[in-house]
Amino acid sequence: MPSSSDSITSPRSLSLRHTQRSTEARTSTEYGILKCGLTGLWVFWKLRSWGDIDPYTQEGTSRTALPLGDQMVMYPGKNGIIGSVRYSAQRDGIQDYEYMWILEDKLRKIKERLGENGFWLRPRQRSLELCKRVIRTFTDYTRDPDVMLDTRRAIAEEIEALDSKPFMILQTSPAEGTIIHGDPRCIAIRGLVSPDAKVTIYGNPGANHDLGLRIPPEGDPVIKINPNGYFAVRRCLLDDEPVLNIVVEDNGKKHTVTRTFTLMD
Repeated sequence: MPSSSDSITSPRSLSLRHTQRSTEARTSTEYGILKCGLTGLWVFWKLRSWGDIDPYTQEGTSRTALPLGDQMVMYPGKNGIIGSVRYSAQRDGIQDYEYMWILEDKLRKIKERLGENGFWLRPRQRSLELCKRVIRTFTDYTRDPDVMLDTRRAIAEEIEALDSKPFMILQTSPAEGTIIHGDPRCIAIRGLVSPDAKVTIYGNPGANHDLGLRIPPEGDPVIKINPNGYFAVRRCLLDDEPVLNIVVEDNGKKHTVTRTFTLMD
């Protein structure tokens, strides 16, 4: 059993570990670490530091000048150590980080297999797009646990989609979630599908300008798909519905990819 002064570290995580912090704050920290590209930070300076004082009392949790919870993330039990909500939130954050790393790693390997044909693919982009659903900065993050759970689910689905059919990798410029000013608000779309697949882009009915780049209600088919499956198009968004849905069809199966942006005047 670890001593009362044992510390724990992780090469990929940092915790907001104080008891007055929300579990969302503690879990979202790993998202911020990925977003900032950090790779090695201290987690908790001590795993448990209650000494001879009962940690289940006010004296036990506040006997030092450290913030509440900073001196312990586990507690003594009759049959061994007992975890805490802080410890569980830290675990969830690390697991989410690993999810995002798996997604990035799979895309990196695909880019390597493509060689020169993969010039357009940025393996890290999708993980960062999903990451920003949870955290923008270390002080600007979601307080909604449903957002975190939905993001975790989305990461898992995208990992599985890379090994499923119909296959499609899609990236936009600017990236999903970007604040886009002015008009026209056009998005460059690049993707990779099976050469025999059909790709259709759905957006908003009507147009917000007269440049001939609108997306019709029935969808806008991608006419040119290269023999290696690569395609590149540009489409524009309406003021009130900043969403693109890209559908790939192959052998009677469909797969839809959605990208959402923030539009401002």
